[in-house]
Amino acid sequence: METMTESALKIFQANYTYMYDIKILVHKFHEESLKDYGLTITDDGIDKTAQLFMDNHILLLAEKDKKVIGLIGGVAVPSSFSSKEIVGQEFMWYLEKDERRGSIGFRLLKAFEEECKARGAKKVIMIHMLNLNSEAMSKFYEKQGYIPMEKHYIKELL
Repeated sequence: METMTESALKIFQANYTYMYDIKILVHKFHEESLKDYGLTITDDGIDKTAQLFMDNHILLLAEKDKKVIGLIGGVAVPSSFSSKEIVGQEFMWYLEKDERRGSIGFRLLKAFEEECKARGAKKVIMIHMLNLNSEAMSKFYEKQGYIPMEKHYIKELL
């Protein structure tokens, strides 16, 4: 399913033929952010998560000039507090560094919102890592109509 095209950019639902590209992007995301928090990553873990999202949820890829440059993945599921309310929740979003200044990130977000809406969601929850340009991401989300909702904390258990 292709959700959007413009010149050489395509945004579409991922499939197994793109697993290598997905792994590259997730490893880059880990290096830029998750690693700072002591979280580990394995190819097996990426495979299982990507398979879960491709088979049951949402995993969109951005491809420019036949190269995968970004992804966004999440779910559209009943709220934890009301089975009558479907909520979209983003779990992963990464765009190559040299593509972040343009409109591709915005277009990935809009494609994710549309996919959530198509699956019955009335609301979408987005997150961002505090060690990845936090102020700019907060402004970006607020400009798109999002309001701050929650802050997450992590602690290593010894």
